[in-house]
Amino acid sequence: MANSISVLNHAADNIRILAASAVEKAKSGHPGGAMGGADFINVLYSEYLTYDPSNPIWAARDRFFLDPGHMAPMLYGQLCLIGKYSLEELANLRQWGSPTTGHPEFDPTRGVENTSGPLGQGHAYAVGAAIAMHSSAALSIGTLVAFLTLNKNFTQPIAQISQQVNSVLNASAGAERIFDLLDEEAETDNGKVEIINATVDDNGVVTPADHRTDTWAWKAPDGQLTKVEGGVSFDMVDFSYVPEKQVLYDIVLDAMPDQKIAFVGGTGAGKTTITNLINRFYDIQDGKIQYDGININDISKPHLRRSLGMVLQEAQLFTGTVMDNIRYGRLDATDQECIEAAKLVGADDFIRRLSNGYHTVISGTASNLSQGERQLLSIARTAIADPPVLILDEATSSIDTRTERMVQQGMDSLMRGRTTFVIAHRLSTVRNSDCIIVLEHGRIIERGTHDELLALKGKYYQLYTGNDIG
Repeated sequence: MANSISVLNHAADNIRILAASAVEKAKSGHPGGAMGGADFINVLYSEYLTYDPSNPIWAARDRFFLDPGHMAPMLYGQLCLIGKYSLEELANLRQWGSPTTGHPEFDPTRGVENTSGPLGQGHAYAVGAAIAMHSSAALSIGTLVAFLTLNKNFTQPIAQISQQVNSVLNASAGAERIFDLLDEEAETDNGKVEIINATVDDNGVVTPADHRTDTWAWKAPDGQLTKVEGGVSFDMVDFSYVPEKQVLYDIVLDAMPDQKIAFVGGTGAGKTTITNLINRFYDIQDGKIQYDGININDISKPHLRRSLGMVLQEAQLFTGTVMDNIRYGRLDATDQECIEAAKLVGADDFIRRLSNGYHTVISGTASNLSQGERQLLSIARTAIADPPVLILDEATSSIDTRTERMVQQGMDSLMRGRTTFVIAHRLSTVRNSDCIIVLEHGRIIERGTHDELLALKGKYYQLYTGNDIG
């Protein structure tokens, strides 16, 4: 045992001397200054075996281990560590490169990771076993096992630290986003008007109700009630996300109750921005937006958003049953009300074909449902909320034409008796709109029905037909 330890110490001393010589040569600009993995292999072999080209062990060394593409990158880093050099010197070694490999960007620190992995350990086992089994080798099996164990104990913590550093960096990035969110100022809301359930008698008198009805009413701070009709108007509205860049200019529109208003235009024209202003996700800089004659700034934000239903391009479903996903639109809805909402939008048929019908469990991604079926569930969820105003933002843009017809029928049923704002790039879905508003660079440039705008042969005509304006 003592003899084996002395052999290892002697080999380590030679390696340190060889590494120190390589560093000194590299510092002086010597062309052979940087030491490669092949030099390290030569040291190991010269310590334990007498060179014999006819010996299969040496032949294997010459054929495989001296190939810079195999062992050199793997052992080079460990060689530098055995030599106990500073990080600055390691960086210099990387800059100097390795004459053995010929790569100017040779990275000595890669050896720490490579030798701790399966490939590096396998090479070490193969070389050590071959030397130990040779009759003339001074390396015993016990010394080999001790060396490999110590080598693994040395490299494993380094690899673990590098993994932990990555985890810490990822956590730091996530924490930064979380703290940015926590540091955001709360929304200011000075609105006092609320939306409540109400009843209307034959004389048109509105009275509050303590149960759910088919009628909504605005309740002012003084107790005055106004029936919710769904009329929305913009009066010379200007808006900008940042002060130096205005997005909307002098927007004027009147959406009468039960009307379908469509916004069309190129990307960035301001279509979604207008609907976001109705929700008061942002406050306008100039002008006025009224909802049934009430300034939306006077309406409490939760009650304002309760009166609006949105169907977006991507259906957001949650892990749970189909019934639970529909009920999310109104948490106190009964099972029968959820089923009626599904029937209204045409979703009942495909739901009953599922393995457990309305009690079928779906994941958040709803991978067992088609895109059209997921969109129908989203529409049914909006139907159960029964809002007086609907906003459909590209609700059919991500589905095929056949599925679009199915979804469109569900949306048509949902839109009856409600004021609806539609954003669509597929102009075939807005042909039956009461008013189509064409936006360009934040300005309304055209408005009218489908036939009126085609006869005008302006921007809408160009978008619809694909023909250039003469």
